[in-house]
Amino acid sequence: MRNLSILSAFILCSLTACQNPGLLHPLLSTIERDSLKGNYLVAIKQLNEALEVARKDGESQLQAEILTRRAELYLSLAQDSSVPRSNQHLQAAYEDFDRILNLPGIQNSQVALQAQFAMSHIQGLRLEESDREETLNQLLISIPQGSDGLQVAVHQELGWIVLDRFIASEGTELNEQARANYLEEALNHFKKALWADPDDEVSLLGLGICFYDLKDYKSAKDALQRSLQLTNERSWSNPVGHLYMALSLDKTKDAHSQILAHLDSALAEDTDKRIQKLYRYLLETLPLYYTHEDLSFSLAIDGILSQTTDQKSYWDRAHRLFDSYIDSLPPVPQALESEGHQRIKILKRQAYLGRAISKRYLGLIEGAISDLLQLVDEKEFPDDLERVFPFDSNDSAKLFGRLSCLFELDEFSKLESFIFNDLPALEDREGDPKYAYHLEEIVGLALLEIWNRHSRSPDEIDNENELKPEQLLDRARESLEVFISKNTHSVRARKGLAKIYEGLDLLGKAIDEYGWLTKEYSDDVTSFLNLINLHSKPDLPPELKRKVWAFLKLYKGDVLVVSSYIENWRMKLKREQSLYCRGCGRKTRSNETSCLYCGRSTTIVEKD
Repeated sequence: MRNLSILSAFILCSLTACQNPGLLHPLLSTIERDSLKGNYLVAIKQLNEALEVARKDGESQLQAEILTRRAELYLSLAQDSSVPRSNQHLQAAYEDFDRILNLPGIQNSQVALQAQFAMSHIQGLRLEESDREETLNQLLISIPQGSDGLQVAVHQELGWIVLDRFIASEGTELNEQARANYLEEALNHFKKALWADPDDEVSLLGLGICFYDLKDYKSAKDALQRSLQLTNERSWSNPVGHLYMALSLDKTKDAHSQILAHLDSALAEDTDKRIQKLYRYLLETLPLYYTHEDLSFSLAIDGILSQTTDQKSYWDRAHRLFDSYIDSLPPVPQALESEGHQRIKILKRQAYLGRAISKRYLGLIEGAISDLLQLVDEKEFPDDLERVFPFDSNDSAKLFGRLSCLFELDEFSKLESFIFNDLPALEDREGDPKYAYHLEEIVGLALLEIWNRHSRSPDEIDNENELKPEQLLDRARESLEVFISKNTHSVRARKGLAKIYEGLDLLGKAIDEYGWLTKEYSDDVTSFLNLINLHSKPDLPPELKRKVWAFLKLYKGDVLVVSSYIENWRMKLKREQSLYCRGCGRKTRSNETSCLYCGRSTTIVEKD
């Protein structure tokens, strides 16, 4: 509804009567046509030409009308998301309205008052609330008797400014008396607006909200009912009115069906999902009003997940809500495609998506990844990935989640493109430092897999960055070494780094990594198998073969392939045992107990 009041103000600014139709009227149809087509810049150019003519003729009223229309076009450009430089267009509109105030003979006229009012809206769009409030209060003093429309608009806007201040103070250290003063001030502004126009639906809405917060629920329902009636007659939406009517009905214990009807309307009309109070209320009450089979259930879930608040309490509650839905999910047989099973599949997607988004806001990134990957077989998965982990180069946690999902899905071409084209350098990454380093693990493992694929099928891999295999491995090595420096006990990263060392022929380092893993995780069979592969290399230098054997001897498990290899090697060594002198190291015979040369005792030494 705040948008309705802003729009009405812009319309008000354009209602000045044309004093010189001979010049302006022929342009109007062309300008309106270009505006409707979105050709704002063409229309502005035409108005520039008309303005020059009006200046030469010295016609202030006509200049004011042209400047008003040009300002409106600048505002349209500022609100068009496809057009850059919105702040510059807002400033251009503000300057045009300011020019109107400085035209000869325009001061204190209706046109000047309307221009001041429009300037206050631009201050609001630029979040200059204190300047805006001052502008409106000065304007209120200047409004002459009989300007009821402008009085309504100014009181209405001042009422919303103060009411917004009251709402924003909830949960702060501001004392209750100060908050109550805000509420009374807003109430008085809305009453004055309604004294001038009893059928102003926006002021009635504000009045109803004030009464609700004052716990006068009967008066709230009366004001809100009238506001809803008027907006319905004018075919305007009023989702906030429906929400507060539902809240008031809830407080007075009215019929469940009445509350539900207003919640349905609020959800249907809040197309931008901006009314956070609606979704906070539904977080607490959704199971009371809706089942997953209701159309409004999906609208409610979508609205809950569309909020961008960082408040932990909101996402804690959302997490619990989606937890409860996941716990209640019945199994869906793959072979059955009945309507009931389809609804359960939809609920499953909504619940896992909701919990994933909740976890991401709560900083539980690994949990969010796990929940999101539950939906990997759904056709909507690319959209779900974008919702849970939207691309944001300034948020390391989101980047980590996004790249982790791509890694799990084997999307290595996308990963490679991102790593070399979009990934910020480590020192430039923002957000949680933990995930700034975790990104290095994904980068290293992804590049290792790209190298593996290139090695297996060099002709089938499109290496768009034209890097040689050893360059890929070297970049992967750097990333994993950086990550392990902060996360020494990452098994996945250490195994990847060992493989990279093998690929770079740094076998000593590879053996050290596998050896570390066998010591820390004695049941890690994969590392023992990798050591066996290295140990069986015929060209492995003797000193490295001895190092590998020292790790293999530590194996205590019962996996046949490992234990058999170790036992066979022990038998081989036993057959090659020899007696050596402890002193001079000379090889002795089997019947000699002491060295014939130095007299020291002999001992059995295994050959590695």
